[in-house]
Amino acid sequence: MIQCAPLKKFIFFGIIYFLKGGNMKVSIDKDACIGCGLCVNDYPDLFVMEGDKAVPKSAEVPKGKEDVCKAAASNCPTQAIKCE
Repeated sequence: MIQCAPLKKFIFFGIIYFLKGGNMKVSIDKDACIGCGLCVNDYPDLFVMEGDKAVPKSAEVPKGKEDVCKAAASNCPTQAIKCE
């Protein structure tokens, strides 16, 4: 299976252009995070605990881990994880 990078669409003078997107970004809303550790336990390659809150190891999701990031966001009990 060939995996293509996400494309961003914009219109300039009535012409539609598609630009190759960058890597997926991940963030955690520290106010929403309850520190349950679910993301850290299930996805240790993406998240670590800092004090009583989870944080991403990197702001950019490693190539090939986009689905893992989406799964973490979907499994978060407070929806604190955002993958974009």
